[in-house]
Amino acid sequence: MKRKGASVACVGASVEKTAKPLKRKGCVGASVDIAIPPADVLPTRLRWLASVNTQRGVCIIYRRTDAGNGETLGMQGRIGASVKIFLPTRLNRPTRCYFLQEEIFILIDTKTVETARNTDMIVFLGKHNGFSFVRRGDAYRCVQHPSLAVKADRLSWYWHSRGIGGYGVLDYLMKVEHLPFREAVAAVSGVRQAAAAVVTAMTKDRPEPAKSLILPEKAGMPLRLYDYLCLRRGIDGGIVSELIQKGMLYEDRRGNIVFVGFDEHGRARFASLRGTYGDAQFRMDCAGSDKRYGFHMACPASERLYLFESPIDAMSHASLEIAATGDAGAWRRHSRLSLAGTSGTALPFFLNQHPAVNDLVLCLDNDPAGREASGVLAREYTEKGFQTRLELPHGKDFNDDLTTFLMKKRLHKRALLKHKGVHAPGRNDR
Repeated sequence: MKRKGASVACVGASVEKTAKPLKRKGCVGASVDIAIPPADVLPTRLRWLASVNTQRGVCIIYRRTDAGNGETLGMQGRIGASVKIFLPTRLNRPTRCYFLQEEIFILIDTKTVETARNTDMIVFLGKHNGFSFVRRGDAYRCVQHPSLAVKADRLSWYWHSRGIGGYGVLDYLMKVEHLPFREAVAAVSGVRQAAAAVVTAMTKDRPEPAKSLILPEKAGMPLRLYDYLCLRRGIDGGIVSELIQKGMLYEDRRGNIVFVGFDEHGRARFASLRGTYGDAQFRMDCAGSDKRYGFHMACPASERLYLFESPIDAMSHASLEIAATGDAGAWRRHSRLSLAGTSGTALPFFLNQHPAVNDLVLCLDNDPAGREASGVLAREYTEKGFQTRLELPHGKDFNDDLTTFLMKKRLHKRALLKHKGVHAPGRNDR
């Protein structure tokens, strides 16, 4: 495969003898299509980022897309495998392209190898190993390792205590430091550093690819969900049922409660889990969750928005409103948003989708972190023109307030029944 303005000969590691090079002039910045070994992978775009004459010819691999653009390709081909290409220069010198890193081709032509082989040993070992040498007769002796000698040509060397010697830096790296030939050339010529610099420059402004939300599988019947939220946490059953019908709440097959946040198109974009077993509760966000789309109970026409750290706090606050007013639909008159913690990440998106909101009520936890975050958010959104006020719970959070309220209500009811001589109801009677 070939494209105008560039040239390539692609040869897989196992089919190198059978592939025929394609020769064509090209220039820095041009691109070509190649197939990377193994031969059954998708076609890939190889973009020339530097000419081999000037900068050792660093290349980056792209996967082709239907839109005509590209994305960085993951590992295709074994590290250390190679393809044979012709560089897009007037010399058309055959070159071998090595996989040294997952997304980087390092181009090493014969000129680069020859330059590396003739690199001054004294200078290289001084920079690479920190060795220093002194002249003694017709050789240079290493101060740190006196038995290491470099001849007057500054290329031939011999390490007497180890009984090994050779010619040039490449021999030293392969025999003493046991580097493969390709790695030795890369170390001397600096192509690895050049490639890393190119990758950094290309990827620093590239946005992270959006991850898909992975929702747990639903259970058949949400029995543990009702038991945990309604009986143990005291949340109103009508609220729970309505949220289940809207798909904002469900029980997974492991008995966890799943709270779901949606985007403006009605797609699930955030989900958090809450365990229902034991006292030490399991909590986590589902893989691929985007905290900009928090769990919320919205009233589109409402000017007031209550902010909480968790979905259970928001549902508890709504349940307290029902209990205080005696109106089963009272909680629908205002919006409630879970921030999934103390960060305000979910707030801008909600306000953008609900322009009627101008009154923010901060109902975060009544602890140092919650109070500090409430102050930060209040100052930030006051400066933006919103009315803000704090409504801290009496206990740690609004579920504490709800369970305390229900406990007092049960105790009061038991006292009345006892006064009338009627048997007191059980724990779950209200």
